[in-house]
Amino acid sequence: MTNSSTRRGRPKSTEKRRALLDASAALFLINGYDKTSMDAVSNEAGVSKQTLYSHFANKDQLFRACITAKVEDHGLDLSWADNATPIEETMTRFGVMLIGLFNDPKVLAMYRLLMAESEHHPQLCQAFHEAGPLATKRLLANYLTEQAERGRLNIDDPLEAAELFVSVIERNMLVKKLLGVRDTPSPHDLEAFVRKRVRWFLNAQTP
Repeated sequence: MTNSSTRRGRPKSTEKRRALLDASAALFLINGYDKTSMDAVSNEAGVSKQTLYSHFANKDQLFRACITAKVEDHGLDLSWADNATPIEETMTRFGVMLIGLFNDPKVLAMYRLLMAESEHHPQLCQAFHEAGPLATKRLLANYLTEQAERGRLNIDDPLEAAELFVSVIERNMLVKKLLGVRDTPSPHDLEAFVRKRVRWFLNAQTP
């Protein structure tokens, strides 16, 4: 008999993929990239090597998938955005989520790990940049492009605009977090901080 909770839950393949991502992310942070093997990941996740390789062809692909998953976990893939919601509200929500990413201890730990390994593994930093910061900006650029096509924004270069918006939101907040400087505003102040910058951004982009 099929268990009803299993039937209604996530597919087993999805659960195994998530287990692999969680296990590999933890091992990367603890052991570093070089010392994290595919064998260790499969053991930590409690799945076979065959299952691991059915999801990820190699360690580089697995590392990139971990970064992508973290972006999605914080909602920065904009899968929740719709055209019925005012642009200001969508951008404000995105900005708040972006700051949430900067406050994630695992994200900060990954930044520190990459800074430590950057000299010997520049390709690792490149992979992180492509799967994380650059991918996030491209997702936002896609949203801005769609809004421009609907006549709601006037943007010549959506990716450049997305990079500008992220830099305005980021300010020096990420650097402060990496240095351990305590600067944690209340949710109300945080939203006000983001909304002010969203309005500035939209005033420059609205037809």
